[in-house]
Amino acid sequence: MIQYKPFSRNHDHAWKQAIKSMPEQFIAFFLPALHAFIDFRESPVFLEKELLNLIPKQDKSGYRISDKLIEFQRKDGRKQGIIVHIEIQATQDEFFDERVYETHYRIYDYFKRRRKRLAKRRDSPLLIEAIAIFVTEEASKCPLQFEMEGLHTYLLYKFGAYHVKDQSEQALLQSNNPFALAVAACLQSNATNPENRLSPKRKLFNLLKERAYSDVEIHALFWFIHLIMILPKEQEKQLLNEYVNDKKNRMKYIMKDVDRDVDSILELIFTADGKKSVQELLWDYKGMEERYEKALIEKERLAKEKQAQLEREQSEAFEKLKQQVIRLHKLGMPIAQIAEVLGEKKGRVGGILDEYEESLQ
Repeated sequence: MIQYKPFSRNHDHAWKQAIKSMPEQFIAFFLPALHAFIDFRESPVFLEKELLNLIPKQDKSGYRISDKLIEFQRKDGRKQGIIVHIEIQATQDEFFDERVYETHYRIYDYFKRRRKRLAKRRDSPLLIEAIAIFVTEEASKCPLQFEMEGLHTYLLYKFGAYHVKDQSEQALLQSNNPFALAVAACLQSNATNPENRLSPKRKLFNLLKERAYSDVEIHALFWFIHLIMILPKEQEKQLLNEYVNDKKNRMKYIMKDVDRDVDSILELIFTADGKKSVQELLWDYKGMEERYEKALIEKERLAKEKQAQLEREQSEAFEKLKQQVIRLHKLGMPIAQIAEVLGEKKGRVGGILDEYEESLQ
């Protein structure tokens, strides 16, 4: 029997890469109501470094597989984006609710400081969505809301929760969203031992092969399923050989990506020392991880440049509006009439004039 650690660095990397490779599919599956408010034509910004500085220090009460912080652009064109905080939890943690709340207010404080005075706070509200994905039955015992009460003060913080244990495998396999197969892989991993996992793993691989997924989706799902549902070495070799030798198999190119034969891939899987995940070791062989990260950095750079240009344009438009408001005000025009002439809300016009009057004092 192989020594198999249920939640290893391989699982950590599998979740992170799946979310990074398929952010829209993730939102559509786990936060469907939010999907309609996001402009997916704009590349999301993955705030890895920011999150490391924001999250509370890890305690010993639970194993955190993966945290992600992503900023999406709004469809309504508002300057402030939509912030999505993702927690993927594998074990029970009695302080989980408090930890998620601590992360929430640190995220809020970070983005509050980043906002500029282009508009009143009510015109540019900060939207932070948090979701916890509990991948095991044990993790589902974590508290789902944080409460704090004093004599005259009461605080209640709730966040979204998705429990893998409550999902129907039949419903998951009928869904065309790639993350449905990812959750199905987690269900099977929780319900089976490595020795009796070959058949359900082959079933998921066959569905992956048959469906009209993109190359990016196939690549992300192949490694996710592969690393979540580890088999004994001989069964892994049998299954991998089936796909490598199938000339009609769309997944065959994945093996070519890492330029490794089946035996060398298996050697990595069963001898990795834990310092790097299997997927990281495979990609390091041809520098794929480095190229992938460079491409993401370039996408983020272009997104930031576009955001900076948008901010400049909004700033210039706001300055122009201020000048028009002040000019009409000096002509003796009342606030209601100024708002009507310029097609603006009376509150915004009033705010501009309040700031103007304060600057004269």
